[in-house]
Amino acid sequence: MINYATTSLWFIAASLLQAAVVWTALWMGLTTFNPGFTVTGLIGHLVVGQVAGYLLYSFLSGRARIAGVMYGTVYGIFLWVAIALLIAPGLGLFTSPLAVGVNATLTTLTAFLVYGAVAGYACQQAVEDSRQVERPQAE
Repeated sequence: MINYATTSLWFIAASLLQAAVVWTALWMGLTTFNPGFTVTGLIGHLVVGQVAGYLLYSFLSGRARIAGVMYGTVYGIFLWVAIALLIAPGLGLFTSPLAVGVNATLTTLTAFLVYGAVAGYACQQAVEDSRQVERPQAE
């Protein structure tokens, strides 16, 4: 059985690291891309991170022998395209990173890769834990 508390904490960590990548790049002057750091925006970001993480978990739990970090990285690219390039600009949440410039594109892509790698690792651990519970060790 999956440990939801631990897995959710991993997804929160992944979301916070993702936000930290963008904030650090903005603070260091590497990009002008600013999605608008507010408390409500951060809470929304954490909620979306939970939903995206559990979607990845549900996908990985049906697959055997897939490296979670690698799968998560690919998933991060998928999320970047879906959220940063299509959904958020379409809803007017922020400008597409492609329209802002190459630094914004690389910053957001890196942030989503970080999220995907951490979420993939968390999912891999959760899947392995749930499989161990399902198949008790023979004594």
